Amino acid sequence: MLNVITNVVLNMAIKNVFKKKRPSLCSINGFNFKPNMANALHGYGMPSGHTQIAFAFTVLLLFICMDHYLKDLKAKDISDKWKIVRPILFFVISVPVLLIIPFAVAFQRVKHQCHNVVQVYVGGCLGCVVAIGYGLMYKHVQACNRKKQSKDNVNRTAARNKKVQTKK
Repeated sequence: MLNVITNVVLNMAIKNVFKKKRPSLCSINGFNFKPNMANALHGYGMPSGHTQIAFAFTVLLLFICMDHYLKDLKAKDISDKWKIVRPILFFVISVPVLLIIPFAVAFQRVKHQCHNVVQVYVGGCLGCVVAIGYGLMYKHVQACNRKKQSKDNVNRTAARNKKVQTKK
């Protein structure tokens, strides 16, 4: 959720800084709008907010899933064959399928002339950068949680051992 909010705020700020207009004709749901009408309805065109959010959501989802599946490959006990097969299946099947979504959004925005290629490209890049930033924060939080859990486990084990020794 924070990923989307950050991207919306960033998108609005950049649009107000660059103030780049949309292409000369904007076609939405089969209705053609003149540039003045399209800009009045939807604001400036640079960067494409739809593309930015589509890439941000997809890249963050892939980042989190890859982190999860790569843990299986890094595990010391990989005797279970699915710990190896699952990540490979994820990378071969899920990644391309999930990446179709933001590229389809980008293509649709250009096709309907709501944005030009540069506006869509910049939106996609911004979405990716913000998503990677949040992905790295997620990874850092996960690492801190794992350290805390292992420290808690060591403390519990030490407390149990101490109780066993006092009973003897």
